Amino acid sequence: MSSNAAVKAVEASARKVHSVMGIVVGTHMAKTIKVRTAKSRMHPVVLKPVVKHKNILAHDETESCVVGDWVRIDSCRQISKTKRYTLGDIVRPAARYVDEFGVMHSQAAPVPKPTPPRKIDNLFGTGKQ
Repeated sequence: MSSNAAVKAVEASARKVHSVMGIVVGTHMAKTIKVRTAKSRMHPVVLKPVVKHKNILAHDETESCVVGDWVRIDSCRQISKTKRYTLGDIVRPAARYVDEFGVMHSQAAPVPKPTPPRKIDNLFGTGKQ
C-alpha cells in the first residue's frame, strides 16, 4: 500500500504543468482572478490570422493581482468547479496609483466626454417660421 502511494506521488510530481499567458480582466471574486487568453491560428480559406479569446478562472491566494496585469497562470489540480489554474507570476503589472483617500486604483479615472454645443436655430428663441 505504501508503494502504491509512492507511485502516485511520483506520477503527480512528473505531471506536466501547462502555462498560459493572459491579461487580468476581473478580480471581483475572493482569491480568484479572471484571465483573458488569446490563441491565434491561420484561417484555412482566407489565410489570415484569426484570434480566439477565452476567459479562464485562476486561483490567486494573496489577491495581489489587479485588472490590467499581464500574468502567467499554471495548470494544477481542480480547485473548484471552474478553477483549474493558479497564478504563476505577474509578468507586467498594470499602472497603479493611490488616491487621496488611500484607495489603490489600477486604471485612471474615466474622463467625461465633452457635451456638444447646443444648436440654436434662432437667436431670439421664436423658432423657425
